Amino acid sequence: MKQRTSTTTELAKQRNQAAAERTLLAWIRNSLMLLGLGLTIDYVSVELLSEFIEVDRVKSWQVSHALSLLTIVPGLVLPVLAIWQYRISVRSVRRDYGVLPDGWMVWVTTTAVVLFGFICAIVVLFKTV
Repeated sequence: MKQRTSTTTELAKQRNQAAAERTLLAWIRNSLMLLGLGLTIDYVSVELLSEFIEVDRVKSWQVSHALSLLTIVPGLVLPVLAIWQYRISVRSVRRDYGVLPDGWMVWVTTTAVVLFGFICAIVVLFKTV
């Protein structure tokens, strides 16, 4: 037997799901920022360090390499934490209100960001001086 829901309940369900998706997208936005920052540090800082400071090029490469990895790794971890938090939120809403529409686009977006993060990490790890 199908349970009837009121308009207020339907709106609350949609509002809660939209809030969970907005939170996930904010986490993904921060993750993309960290991944882009990591790539930028890796490509730009070697030139800047060797141009303005009298240091060995290999030493400046090692420093920029470490800094870029320190920003790329959190950029890889954030989407995983975000999807975990999203699943907890959606599970809570489903428990309270019943069935929600499938959020397949959320999974596609998160997977794309994680793949981009792995590509960034591979590029940084295998880049030579």
